[in-house]
Amino acid sequence: GFAELITHGEDGFVFSSGDSRGLAGIIDSLVKDSSRIAILGDRARGLYEQYLTLDKFTRRWMSLMEASPSPKKAIVTKMF
Repeated sequence: GFAELITHGEDGFVFSSGDSRGLAGIIDSLVKDSSRIAILGDRARGLYEQYLTLDKFTRRWMSLMEASPSPKKAIVTKMF
């Protein structure tokens, strides 16, 4: 998932679903040091461009599909 791509505090933040205290802490840290927002945004954009553009995602997906074993061809029989 996306959490594996993110380096917490460097190019984004990772917190558990439902962890409102964790999210509040992140927001509080950004309010206290708003200069980090632009830096995080630039790094997050780099992460997106490296892994998540449609072109890069499609290429990775196709590479995985080509590397996987071919599915067996289905045999279709006609019932009379």
